[in-house]
Amino acid sequence: MGALTVMLALDLISFRFLERNPDAALRALASLAPLYPATRTELALTIVTILVAAAWEELFYRGVLLALMTSAGLPISAAAIAAAALFGMQHLARGAAGAWYATLFGLIYTSLYLASGSLVPVIAAHAAGNLFTLFYIFPRLEKSIP
Repeated sequence: MGALTVMLALDLISFRFLERNPDAALRALASLAPLYPATRTELALTIVTILVAAAWEELFYRGVLLALMTSAGLPISAAAIAAAALFGMQHLARGAAGAWYATLFGLIYTSLYLASGSLVPVIAAHAAGNLFTLFYIFPRLEKSIP
């Protein structure tokens, strides 16, 4: 629960920054606008996509990749950083800030995984963060642009 709280707090901090920096908000919207659903059908498909993507990313980055790196002899701390960095690089389409943001969340997700020993809360936290962005951050970001 602590990781989810930190994650949502970081989302709110990011939103406050974008609210006060309209140019940054425009850049963020430009990268997200094509992904935002316009119809109820698109919204339903977006929610399914968010759930599937969160599960896939966590299974791969925290499950498979972390296990492969540690079984190859990499210390868990180095494997966690490497997996988070690769997770961040996957998000480079959102720019350097988006990649750094994803890397930070990758470290949070890894910490949650190591603390819980299960991917279930990690997948839930990841999906919750993405749904929070869809339903809370994005609509407010749109309104904050002059």
